[in-house]
Amino acid sequence: MAEMTHFYKQNFKHLIPMNCKASSKYSTVNEERSSKEKPDPVEAEHQGWRAQHFEELPAWRQDNEFIRGGYRPELFSFSLCLNSVLRVHNETANIWTHLVGSALFAALIAIYFSLSQFRDEAMIFLPFFGGTAVCLACSALYHTVSCHSHEISTSFARVDYAGIPWLVVGGMLSWLQLAFQHDHTSRIVYSTIIPILGMTTVVMSLTDKFNAREYRAFRVMCFGLIVAFSVIPLLHCVIAIGLKRAVTEASMCHMLIIVILDLLAGIVYSCRIPERFAPGRFDIWFHSHQIHHAIVVVAALIHYMGLLEMAAFHKMNTNSTEEVLFVKSNFNQSNNL
Repeated sequence: MAEMTHFYKQNFKHLIPMNCKASSKYSTVNEERSSKEKPDPVEAEHQGWRAQHFEELPAWRQDNEFIRGGYRPELFSFSLCLNSVLRVHNETANIWTHLVGSALFAALIAIYFSLSQFRDEAMIFLPFFGGTAVCLACSALYHTVSCHSHEISTSFARVDYAGIPWLVVGGMLSWLQLAFQHDHTSRIVYSTIIPILGMTTVVMSLTDKFNAREYRAFRVMCFGLIVAFSVIPLLHCVIAIGLKRAVTEASMCHMLIIVILDLLAGIVYSCRIPERFAPGRFDIWFHSHQIHHAIVVVAALIHYMGLLEMAAFHKMNTNSTEEVLFVKSNFNQSNNL
């Protein structure tokens, strides 16, 4: 027996570690495979989430005491946040108004650059289309993931605020290209100052302090400053060419409506109208943030209509000027003969 044991150790000892390693290897692979197949316990726990009341929320989410219910819980999962887009809660309208709006203006960029008949206006409209699409996309993204966690919500809130100046700056740059087409100096000055103000606000938006709840009024004031400064080139245009021509050539009626809508959106948002007067009645639909979102999209569409009218006027005016010059040239040539 001792001789057989010695014979086995001498001739088959190299097989023992190999089998052990193989067994260990296969067991490790199986463990990794099984761990991948197991669902995330946090995500599984929140799969069947229910809407929460204001009192059930953590302190950092208790922002509007007049909206009493319809809140998503903290989901701690990006996939669950994305899935919540298809469910009804008090952020549903906030997400979809700006998601659809962003897709619309992004599609307009593709249309204008793909169709030859629009290529003359494509570069003029690009700042407006791009700025609007970026702003609305940032907003929709934030409202989608705002229920993920405190850290994620805070980070994406900064992105949301930083997107607003893109809308204002982009819209003004496109308007300036048409309204000050023959005043190069003024166009360059305004096209420099307004983006600087916008980018300053973007930088401020990305700071922690600016995102705090007590700075709500200050945020509105900063964004209002950009809108207020944007009024200066409008007044300049009216003084330079007169109100009647400004309405016809610079789409002044559209711009005035946009300014009024922007101010209205800021008042509704900061004063929390109408839920302030009927807490709990506007939890899911028609609360102040949703109205604010809808006004922003409507104002963007009005701006687009104004730019279309301006572009059509300048194009027609350019063609008429070219025809007059052509007739004069032929008349002079005939006289010389």
